[in-house]
Amino acid sequence: GNGRIPILHVSAHTLSRPPVKKPRHRRDRSDEDLPGHLRGFERFLIQTAEAQTPQLFRIAQIVRNTRHHLVFKGEPSSKLKRWAGEHNGVWFGPDSTVRDPEGRRLTLGPAEPEASVPVTEDARLAFAAAR
Repeated sequence: GNGRIPILHVSAHTLSRPPVKKPRHRRDRSDEDLPGHLRGFERFLIQTAEAQTPQLFRIAQIVRNTRHHLVFKGEPSSKLKRWAGEHNGVWFGPDSTVRDPEGRRLTLGPAEPEASVPVTEDARLAFAAAR
């Protein structure tokens, strides 16, 4: 980060163990505005995507299944990145990109090498049932 301007991140995740860093702002499914916000975010992702890819649909699934919407100040630490990965998290950056738990760009342009979308528990169960 640039150090002078705080960077806010939103982590969408599907499990519920608390984060290792206290978020600046937090919403969960008890917030009646969250589902509408998530639907708008999902529409934004699809409208700004260069192509409809399996990766885009996995990101949209994470957004749709968000249980906790967390805003953090500053760049995430390696501990927070690890926590995000364990909780199927994706970051939404101030540059409107979606990033994987390690902070690698997934949207708005080609994905960075090694970037990967976390696999949600729902997706894991569906895959296991199909086998």
